[in-house]
Amino acid sequence: MCGILGATKLGTGSGEIRCRIRIAFALIKFQKIMNNIRLIRKLCTLTGIADAYRDHLNQPRAISDESLAALLAARGFDTESEQALRNGIAELTNKAGEFRVPPVIVLRQDEQPMVSLQVPLTGLEQELTWRLLKEDGSIVKGALTPAEHVLREHDAYAVCEFEIGSSLEPGYHWLNVANSRDASEHRVRVIVAPQSAYGNGENEAREWGVSVQLYALRSRRNWGIGDFTDLAWLAQELAEAGADFLGINPLHALYPSNPEHASPYSPASRAFINYLYIDVEAVPEFASCPAAQDKVASEYFQSRLTMLRECSHVDYSGVAFLKLVILRHLYEHFVITALRQDSERAARFHEFVEEGGAALEQLCLFYALYADHRKASRHGGWRNWPDQFKDPDSEAVAQFAENHADTVRFYMYLQWLADEQLAKAHAAALSTGMRTGLYRDLAVGIDANGADNWRNQDLYCVGASVGAPPDSIALQGQDWGLPPMEPRNMRAEAYETFITDLRDNMRHCGALRLDHVMQLMRLWWTPAGRPSSEGAYVRYPFNDLLGIVTLESHRNR
Repeated sequence: MCGILGATKLGTGSGEIRCRIRIAFALIKFQKIMNNIRLIRKLCTLTGIADAYRDHLNQPRAISDESLAALLAARGFDTESEQALRNGIAELTNKAGEFRVPPVIVLRQDEQPMVSLQVPLTGLEQELTWRLLKEDGSIVKGALTPAEHVLREHDAYAVCEFEIGSSLEPGYHWLNVANSRDASEHRVRVIVAPQSAYGNGENEAREWGVSVQLYALRSRRNWGIGDFTDLAWLAQELAEAGADFLGINPLHALYPSNPEHASPYSPASRAFINYLYIDVEAVPEFASCPAAQDKVASEYFQSRLTMLRECSHVDYSGVAFLKLVILRHLYEHFVITALRQDSERAARFHEFVEEGGAALEQLCLFYALYADHRKASRHGGWRNWPDQFKDPDSEAVAQFAENHADTVRFYMYLQWLADEQLAKAHAAALSTGMRTGLYRDLAVGIDANGADNWRNQDLYCVGASVGAPPDSIALQGQDWGLPPMEPRNMRAEAYETFITDLRDNMRHCGALRLDHVMQLMRLWWTPAGRPSSEGAYVRYPFNDLLGIVTLESHRNR
């Protein structure tokens, strides 16, 4: 290098020495960079980040090292130092030789039920006992010595595989593995899936139907937005014309106190329903509530309804204002005539709340907090709330829930009404002759500022968003602004959120569309603050997720 600068011979002068030192430091720095790049790429391989893909023209495209490092950082890995990268790899590859049991395994029906463990080489002679609690309540027990079940050995541990009884019926079972060496117990969710999804015995017959955006339906009686009564009417009309199904947009819960956040593909929660689709006048309480009837019949109210019905577009704020006013009256009437009387209708409400469990309670609590911190909510979601309310399990949130119990219950009431009316719409479709009935839609993701993310913050990677790589239409790619589920954390929670999202969206319908179904296999992730063209594909556990889809398909028919 010095010769290029004009020196004909390297000597021992101070200039030459400084040049040698600069060269040495440059080589060391270059070597460190190359080492880090190799480690970054290895860590990407271990975590399912693809370093290349084929574009829409089937041409190979490499992902830059900067993008790979940014995605790792978004997923919580320290990529700043070589040691940090090595530590991340060591943790994922179990360099320490820890005893590890998978949190979940997904098998197929009639497949031999085998479980793989990672056992320290020094513990292969220790006895393990296991206990399988089947979904039907029966129990199978067993014991083994890992040394007799070794499949392969690594530096510090061996992979051991053993069978847990005979073939298992489709369903959700629980396996407990006890290690006599350290008296530890480990719980594994064992999911057994059918070979294929549910069929109604008429798979050879082709079906036809119509797809609509429910919010865009108009009628003389609705309040400026399509509702569940419109949906039932349209389903019956189509059934009489020979249609087998009626497809609709996602019905996911949005934001009652922020109605202009209207996209059904960016929901506050995928598990619950947008209350705006409730037909207020079809609520049972309306028929016996003079206050609500008088308000709706007033000249002012009717003039507002006329304006909403004649709008060329849906006036979400206008619709929400009128519906919430009347729904609040109906709720208060429900409290007096049903809850305080312990009526049969009150019992059905309590049953719905119990079935909804913690997820329903936290959604409605989120709504109450969102309304209470409206300005902060709209400008940055729950991350702009005071710190004590960012954790759904905090004492401040518990105290807020106690102080605002009536508001929380009001939102529960809205969810109950929506669920009731959706059920009636599906029943109307089937009773008129449709074979499939309603055909619902499960969005690919959630709003990062919504209830699902607030109550399950570890599951979603808010340092990235999902979308699509560049193609001939979107030259810079697509960024949908939705935080992806972290595949490792999906497995850590034994796919519980994925399962419940499927169940909740398979209610009151005969078919379910999975928006961007390739999400079961891979999603295009873009690091926050970067263009979509600098993203990469992240792999998902396809066989596991597909198995769960088939199982829930059968469970929900």
